[in-house]
Order: sequence, then structure tokens, then C-alpha cells
Amino acid sequence: MAVYGGIKNLLNYTPAKHTSFIIARASDPFDKKVEFDANGQVVTTPSNPYALTFDPNYVYAANQGIRGYAGIRYTLN
Repeated sequence: MAVYGGIKNLLNYTPAKHTSFIIARASDPFDKKVEFDANGQVVTTPSNPYALTFDPNYVYAANQGIRGYAGIRYTLN
């Protein structure tokens, strides 16, 4: 039997709620307002000045605050 515990996001850092690019183009998840050129590359437009497409892989920080966990592990033989 083992007892374990830990803390996630120890420094309690989360990005500001109104920071741009937490998730790229979260307001357009199906890329309906994104324009592409003949090669399939995103074109810069006034509504998309950084030529981004929806991509949740670019979350750069924890979205949840500090969290703790604890448990007991028991192994059956």
C-alpha cells in the first residue's frame, strides 16, 4: 500500500481572461471566416490579421488554478 499526493500548477499561474491567442481563433472553430490561397495557406485579412486558424494546441499555460490531489494505492497480488 502506498499513499501519494501532489500539487498541480504550484505557482497558480493562469493567463489573463482577455489575453489574445489563449486558443487561436476560438471564436471561429470551423474556420468559416478564414481565407486560404491556392496553396492552402491562410491569407491575412482584416478580420484575421495574424493569418491564424483554429488550433487548441497552442494553449501556453494552465487554464486551471492551483490544484491538489491525494490518494492511496493498493496492489492486489
